[in-house]
Amino acid sequence: MNGPDLTDPTRSTSAALKRKTFVGLGAGAAAFGGTVAGALAAGDDFGKPHPPIVAEDDAAIAVSRPALKHGDRTLDAYAAVPRHPVGDSPGVVVIQAIWGVDAQLRDTVRRFAKAGYATIAPNLFAGLGAPSGDGTSDISLFRDAAGKLADEGVDEDVRAAAQWLHARPGAAAGRLGTIGFCMGGSNALRQAVDAADLFSAVAVFYGKVRYGTTGNNGEITPIALA
Repeated sequence: MNGPDLTDPTRSTSAALKRKTFVGLGAGAAAFGGTVAGALAAGDDFGKPHPPIVAEDDAAIAVSRPALKHGDRTLDAYAAVPRHPVGDSPGVVVIQAIWGVDAQLRDTVRRFAKAGYATIAPNLFAGLGAPSGDGTSDISLFRDAAGKLADEGVDEDVRAAAQWLHARPGAAAGRLGTIGFCMGGSNALRQAVDAADLFSAVAVFYGKVRYGTTGNNGEITPIALA
């Protein structure tokens, strides 16, 4: 996983930057403790469909699918929390890539939970007719739903997820972060500016930093994701 696509964001246009690379980076970003060794041991197969690193029935976590509400909108979400937290639980909002809250993202949520973080991933595609992202690499299936997302609506969905974390018994006041992958990276970065009252930490994984610029002498070159 070396090369300009992974070291220079202005050159991220290679056809080699496919879902396999994304999944490998995304899963590696959330690797903690003992899960790191498992991720490394997976080698070249890690970016392919594989058994979950943290199963839904793992005894150390509790998984739920809460409904989040703000205004007239209700959206589903995927959450996992430590079953036996030590002290108050810091929280993480995981923001989806274009594949939605798919198997890889749900596993990331569980991995954060097993590491001690109350974690939730809001389904930004709720009500937009997007298919499940499980087991697919065809990005065209999601372009319509992604094109309907507006920054303001995404921010409200993310805020609703953050408020769900804050409302939990044992939530650590003021200890909330967000992390986003690909499309979600841009949305996570925006929270650092527009939602600084909610988030004290933000991690961004190669989303677009500033729209309206290309880094390619003014020529727009689409990023090849599939």
